[in-house]
Amino acid sequence: LGVSVVIPCLNESQTIERAVRDALAGIQSTGLQGEVIVADNGSSDGSQDIATRAGARVVAISEKGYGRAVDGGLKAAKFDYLVFADADLSYPFNELKNYVSALDSGAEIVLGNRLNGPIEKGAMPFLNRYLGTPVLSFCIRILYWYPTYDCNSGMRGLRKDAFSRLQLTCPGMEYASEMLVQAAKLRLKYHEFSLPFKKDQRGRPPHLRRWRDGWRHLRFILGSSSSAIMVIPPLFLGFALSAYSATIGIDAWLNPQPGIRYHSALLASIGSLILYLFAISSLFIKVAIDCSRPGTHRLVKFFSELESRGLPILLSLGFFSLFALTGLAMFMSWANSGYLALDAMPLVILASFLSTHAIAFFVVDVYLGILKILPFKKSDDFVP
Repeated sequence: LGVSVVIPCLNESQTIERAVRDALAGIQSTGLQGEVIVADNGSSDGSQDIATRAGARVVAISEKGYGRAVDGGLKAAKFDYLVFADADLSYPFNELKNYVSALDSGAEIVLGNRLNGPIEKGAMPFLNRYLGTPVLSFCIRILYWYPTYDCNSGMRGLRKDAFSRLQLTCPGMEYASEMLVQAAKLRLKYHEFSLPFKKDQRGRPPHLRRWRDGWRHLRFILGSSSSAIMVIPPLFLGFALSAYSATIGIDAWLNPQPGIRYHSALLASIGSLILYLFAISSLFIKVAIDCSRPGTHRLVKFFSELESRGLPILLSLGFFSLFALTGLAMFMSWANSGYLALDAMPLVILASFLSTHAIAFFVVDVYLGILKILPFKKSDDFVP
């Protein structure tokens, strides 16, 4: 029995030596044998040599990404208990004994909750602390019924056999969410405790890109959910909007009168279609995740490259912004007319076009993000 500490590394020459030494001291405090693995993701500043001199075993990870580095380091571990943490000295390796104690007590995955621990001033941006991490953690609790309150914590412990069952594939920062989602689906025994969090000691900007990585976390959490929450409420709301649209349509046919109710009926009809599309997409994503897909086609590779550049979600946001402006223009026209009959059908049609395209590109982005992490076979015979 022992503990392997994995530290992902990409140009961490300023802090990697102390991180390794702190990790070795933390292992010693547990009373177990152990090792420190530095999973190097292509450093060009000599981090590898510094880590080796400090007492770590350096494992080269050629595929880029935080997820690839952590996953490669965990797979190279020798011992039964696995703990990983960043090299920026923000996580206290002297807490290793608490991870080992929780794993000894039967936990299969252990997470340090920074939000409940003392946070050093300036260690965590305001939006990360009060919006991003709480919202993402809430989504995991609601959609997967898993009791995590700091899903972005970068210091975690696992049993080696539990890690091998997770079968993680995400290459980037969303690896952290994937770990919890997969653990929830496997119903791994979970333990969480308060963890102190300090300022990044590297003196340079972090690799994390807040908005891009935050969106990828949210996209994975939503896209991977098989929960009825993603299907039943949209369907019921879609039915309600369809009923409203049908009622107004029948009434307009029996009692033709000018009024904005016609426009609202058209928008309700489009809204119902969007909700149905969302619900059906949730079901298809569930199928795509649960079933291994054979092969990949060059068109999938092409569109996956577009997703990597953020094009679908940017188009979705652009269409949605134009839709909002069109709706505002229509409302202002109605207000300026004294809230009388409004002849604005062209604006309504434009709003319908923009809204449907906004949701369409959103769904495309979610699908492409999921397709990128599916365990494709090597055959290129299949055309999705």
